[in-house]
Amino acid sequence: MALLDTVKNKVTGLLTPAKLEKAKIIALYSESGMGPEKATTFTVQFNPAEYVLERRVHLSRRRKIGEDQKPAEPSATASEPATLSLSLYFDTITDLHSQSLSGLKNSLDQNGLAQTAKTLAVDQFWRASNDNPAFVAEELTRLVKYVNTRHQPPQVRFVWGRFDFLGKVVSATIQYTMFSPAGTPVRARVNLTLQGEEQITRQAIAQKPPESPDRTKERTLAQGDQLWMIAGQEYADPGKWKLIAQANGILNPRTLERAASLKVPSIK
Repeated sequence: MALLDTVKNKVTGLLTPAKLEKAKIIALYSESGMGPEKATTFTVQFNPAEYVLERRVHLSRRRKIGEDQKPAEPSATASEPATLSLSLYFDTITDLHSQSLSGLKNSLDQNGLAQTAKTLAVDQFWRASNDNPAFVAEELTRLVKYVNTRHQPPQVRFVWGRFDFLGKVVSATIQYTMFSPAGTPVRARVNLTLQGEEQITRQAIAQKPPESPDRTKERTLAQGDQLWMIAGQEYADPGKWKLIAQANGILNPRTLERAASLKVPSIK
């Protein structure tokens, strides 16, 4: 009995790790396009091995008419939405609901480990929903389709632990990699690309929105500065440089002296 207890304790320790947290894809739909959104949640069968988060910014290099091409100090005019890329895997071969655990149950019943083994297997290797993996994979690729009530694809959240990304699916590819003898797909990989932003970043931006002057400011023109650069920084729109020119009586921006003091008017 001592040996059996020792084996039982070791097997129990191996079969009861911390519960694996599943990643989720949540599609947000609105019936009217204006009312509250309804969530359709897809719990992935296997967590991704990795995901890639990419951010870009637009840089602009301008020169005077007739000026030779040469390296110039770039100015950031706008930032792009973040891009999230990931791959999800679906495999019906691991469908433990269709396989009998009677053998394992009979062998472990006397030791009280049957339920532990079954629960572990379902939690670690099987999807949380009852949907067929191939069906879920196909549904995920449809997230690029327009929703009639919104005239655009649905918003989608990817949630895995503390990582929470909200955006739209801009690319979805499903690749079937294994088939049953009857030709039915039994293994698939779905590559998703979303554009949007992490929820924590969205909240930070909402708390500190980009500032446009609500009162006239004074700016000193630094070496290499142009009016369109100041307009981009203050108004988030380089095209509003004429407002600064008019406020300062500037007829020809090319004649500006370095270190000049400029008024940046309010755009209320």
